[in-house]
Amino acid sequence: MDFNEMIIKRFFTKPDLSPLQDDEGKDFHYALVGNIIGKHFLGVEKKIVYGTKHFSTNTKVILLPEYGGMGHESIPVYGKLRNSSRKIKIVLDSSYLKNVRVKAIYNSKVMKMISISHFYKHFENSKPRLQGFAQSGFDGEREIE
Repeated sequence: MDFNEMIIKRFFTKPDLSPLQDDEGKDFHYALVGNIIGKHFLGVEKKIVYGTKHFSTNTKVILLPEYGGMGHESIPVYGKLRNSSRKIKIVLDSSYLKNVRVKAIYNSKVMKMISISHFYKHFENSKPRLQGFAQSGFDGEREIE
């Protein structure tokens, strides 16, 4: 393989992560799942608010980290919109996340997002490797009691 082929393969092809199967034969992927923090201060006035503008407190969101930035300060997430049944994908400050863990995902739309993600391709659908990443600092540092 020459240099051009290597560059094309590395940067211009989408990763394809094949799903795992559970005991019943259903396809799934492991994904990082977290919750939105509750009560926290917002703005210069230190106004107390609950959740974020888009997500209510304790909303379960699926993390879709696509780019690291400076230590994953901002992470794309997918979850149910506040006061709606719609689901959205937005970039959220990681300090609004707590209780990040690894779960098996069976939803076909989310599995499609995971299968084309370079982040999840790097972790190769490995639960222990994803758990190591999940424990790396998503503690809801903005939340107040």
